Amino acid sequence: MVDYRPQSRTETLNKTAAYVDQGLRSHMVRVYNYMAGGLAITALVAFAFFNLISENGQLNNFGATLFNTPLKYVIMFAPVGFVLFLSFGINKLSAASAQFMFWVYAALMGVSFSTLGL
Repeated sequence: MVDYRPQSRTETLNKTAAYVDQGLRSHMVRVYNYMAGGLAITALVAFAFFNLISENGQLNNFGATLFNTPLKYVIMFAPVGFVLFLSFGINKLSAASAQFMFWVYAALMGVSFSTLGL
């Protein structure tokens, strides 16, 4: 036999809260996955760029060209300039271009962090 009693307010709120919690959880998992991907890209780019500019811990010709000129400051401070550039135009970006900028920023941080090994 089917029970046709109306649901209490508490039962309705619990079902609504469970639905909201499930949606919030899936959103946060997606955000954390993007952040983990960004960290992985930063680490891979830092490792690759470090190996590109050095041999056995010493600068090669390309690395010496970069770090014996003012280009080293461009590499070190490029992420700061990128953040300033994005902060002025973030409201005009679409979701897809903002996500692309996140991946570019992660790679740029990898290039900047690769100088820490030197």
